[in-house]
Amino acid sequence: WYMSVLVLIMIVPVIAMAIALERYIARGLLVGAIKG
Repeated sequence: WYMSVLVLIMIVPVIAMAIALERYIARGLLVGAIKG
């Protein structure tokens, strides 16, 4: 149980960062497509 909590603590920030990056990149691509 302790190990699974450790894994969660490690994985959650990575997933949050990936989602944030994905939104940022998607927004950048959208703006680029509109400007281009």
